[in-house]
Amino acid sequence: DQAAFEEAVERARALAEQGWLTTFGLVPTQPETGFGYIEKGQALDAHGYRVERFVEKPNAETAQRYVEGGQHLWNAGMFCMRADAILRELQQHAPQVLDAVGECLGLSQSKQGSNSLQLELDATSFAQVADIRSEER
Repeated sequence: DQAAFEEAVERARALAEQGWLTTFGLVPTQPETGFGYIEKGQALDAHGYRVERFVEKPNAETAQRYVEGGQHLWNAGMFCMRADAILRELQQHAPQVLDAVGECLGLSQSKQGSNSLQLELDATSFAQVADIRSEER
């Protein structure tokens, strides 16, 4: 549904302009063990919520509870944010990741693509960047 997607992007953009890191969630239609879930936290507005936590691929029983409970969304894996907002959060919560990314960028090469400038990341230093996912609590 193109119109619904465009509306969701516009809502995410509005929250991102306020400094929020936004992620897209879909209302689950059935329990799925192959999808990650987002647990909704406090409402920010009529359509946006703080994220209480992410749950990566729950078992069938847990997924069923999530669908029935109405507090969880499928994680679409799409994000919308301002660059300064993600950099601020990385500096506060994962400075070692930000440092490693900076080192990787310094070792990477830019090249002209067909329609834009492209960045070819240095594979060795990129492999050293830590994963920032938090484990399920």
